[in-house]
Amino acid sequence: MITVELSFYPLTEAYEQRVIAFIRNLRKEEELVIRTGGMSTLIHGGHDLVFEALRRCTKTFMEGDETVIFVAKFLNKDAFEDPHID
Repeated sequence: MITVELSFYPLTEAYEQRVIAFIRNLRKEEELVIRTGGMSTLIHGGHDLVFEALRRCTKTFMEGDETVIFVAKFLNKDAFEDPHID
């Protein structure tokens, strides 16, 4: 299981609509746990499922005419569990 923190920055004046469209597309991935915040979206699930979903969901936006930026951080744990600091 992995968790990805993903931020999407479409460099266009209609950026809000593009971000909403991306999140709606991502939420179609029923096998994943997705939590959206003000600055990023957390995606949790099996390694292969997460990477395949990211490939599918980012492809449309990466192939378009507008410039887009995706920033991702990967964690090999469940970020939704309480953190344990020893």
